[in-house]
Amino acid sequence: MARLDKEHLLEMHEPQWNGVFIWFVFASIFFMCQGLLLWSIAEGPWWFSLPLVLILAHLMHGHLIAFHEAAHGSLCPNPRLNDALGVFIGMFSFMSLSLYRAAHHSHHSYLGTARDEELWPFVVPSKPRWFRCLAAVSELTLGLVYTPLLFLRALIRPGSVIRNRNRRRRIWMEIGLIGLVWSAVLIGVAFANAWNYLLVMYVIPASLAGSMQSLRKYIEHMGMTGSTVLSSTRSIVDPGLIGRLLAFTLFHEPFHGVHHKYARLPHGVLPEFSDDLRPAGPQELPPFLTYRQALLDMLPSLLDPKVGSQWLNSQTVEGSEMRYDREERGGRKDQKQVGSASDSSLVPHPSSLLKIAVAISFGLVSVPSATAADPETANRPRTRIAIVKTLFREFPEPLMLALMKPFGLLWKAQVGGHSELTAMEPSDLAEMLADGKVDIGVFHGIEFAWAQQKHPGLRPLLVAYNQQPHLRACLVVRADDKASAFVDLKGKSLALPQGQRIHCQLFMEGECKKTGQRRPEEFLSQVAKPPNIEVALDGLVDGVHQAAIVDAVGLDSYKHRKPARFGQMKIIQTSEIFPASVVAYRAGAFDKATVNFLKERMSAATRNPLTQQLLTLWKLTAIEPVPLDFDKTIVNILKYYPSPVSQHDKQIRASSVLSEKRNY
Repeated sequence: MARLDKEHLLEMHEPQWNGVFIWFVFASIFFMCQGLLLWSIAEGPWWFSLPLVLILAHLMHGHLIAFHEAAHGSLCPNPRLNDALGVFIGMFSFMSLSLYRAAHHSHHSYLGTARDEELWPFVVPSKPRWFRCLAAVSELTLGLVYTPLLFLRALIRPGSVIRNRNRRRRIWMEIGLIGLVWSAVLIGVAFANAWNYLLVMYVIPASLAGSMQSLRKYIEHMGMTGSTVLSSTRSIVDPGLIGRLLAFTLFHEPFHGVHHKYARLPHGVLPEFSDDLRPAGPQELPPFLTYRQALLDMLPSLLDPKVGSQWLNSQTVEGSEMRYDREERGGRKDQKQVGSASDSSLVPHPSSLLKIAVAISFGLVSVPSATAADPETANRPRTRIAIVKTLFREFPEPLMLALMKPFGLLWKAQVGGHSELTAMEPSDLAEMLADGKVDIGVFHGIEFAWAQQKHPGLRPLLVAYNQQPHLRACLVVRADDKASAFVDLKGKSLALPQGQRIHCQLFMEGECKKTGQRRPEEFLSQVAKPPNIEVALDGLVDGVHQAAIVDAVGLDSYKHRKPARFGQMKIIQTSEIFPASVVAYRAGAFDKATVNFLKERMSAATRNPLTQQLLTLWKLTAIEPVPLDFDKTIVNILKYYPSPVSQHDKQIRASSVLSEKRNY
């Protein structure tokens, strides 16, 4: 990170007094609502109590997040006042500030691992499913009681991470203070026989607040099985006025990925770091636009609640033999390779089939209502769509149909009518499209170039991409490495992250052939397959690998997220420009008006909240008409990567040669 950036970041970490003032305003509103609720119970209309209870529940939820801010020391610039406010707020939720601070530290240092006390038991693969489901139900319904007991477990369990005697003594003193205060409250309530007041004014709203807190925690982490901050958290960045107001009342906790990257940043500056939420790895998600969307993404995971990459590592996954160690805020995370789809890939990476099913179910419910309003789109004929299998090369064939569904829903929402989805080999799809047996084909850009070379009648309709319409592969080594090109890597290990588009693989194979070797394994000592770009580049910096080939977009994201680490590496070679993924059709299959209609409707997908989420499932940021330089890009890339001879063509050639020999 540049010196100025470091100074700016350090300055931003300084706690501000506005956090105290904001909490004081919320507390004032809280006690005002309590007064109104007291009046409503005693003399006012009973129905007036219902909205007041809901408002109080939300304010209590906000108090819990203010307590969280105090635990990080960022609620108030004065440390003693900060801790005093934290102890005071914690009494309302039966929480010791010192206990929460110590256990919450493990949540940040060992996020999503078995050492994460806050996400127990969902981070422990040895815990049976029924136990984890029971824990989830208990936490969501009885959060007010469950959460204090969860943190108490971190204190009293064998091998507790809280071992400092002074800290433990302080924790027990705070717990004792909570017991004394609530004993006095209960004695006063019993003396005044005001149990109904305690029930309505505290127990009900506090219980609701506890459930809100648990639900928000689950939205932020449940079902996330990645090994990086953004693949272990969900963030919500709502651009609307109501969304921004909600984030403000929750001390900007919806910017959760930013909070995990910079734990002590005061809540008020979290939105300024929203660019850090850009995904850079295979399992990382972009921020959701609303809590509703994030909730829909989380809900399927409740059927088998789990958090952390250790769940993937505990399964038998192809390519999971290697272990990667990386530092994360003072702890070390063990990671094994897992099959995944890249952020730069067109294909979504499902943490489970249930998550895809919910997204599809939501689309099946929402898309008809979206298309029904436009009779022209609703009455369109069925479209036969085929997608190249190479987009799903890291997934078993039974998953292909589920992974293709989002594109079908996207087509239905924007164009209308129904679609038939199939997956084919690139050569088969090109032939079927040219013969009119398929209406629309989805190709890797380079595969479309090969297909069009053999079938000149194929036409690009749209391009789809993530961040950049032109693709490049970058060869990266450590800054102190003497290598200046691929040819200098003989006998060295190279990381090729899983899930990247085909251009990275082709670049490696093409450079290897230039050295006279047919296979990369004959030139390199090892071709490792880390689970994502971030792990690959971290491994490069840490000396696990000596080189890496990564997509330029992913490398740029890594540069913005980890500038200090990026400064320890250098790019020694880049590939030629590859074309973006292509949605293609056959010339003459549609009239000009239909072609323009398809371009217009599909290009508008990024402006529709529903279809925007469908694009997110495929890790896309844009789908738009073909750029002006597309043909030039196609012609140029074919010079370097000519069409490979397919097995079908080999058989035809072999048959022709055999026939000639017989005739001779």
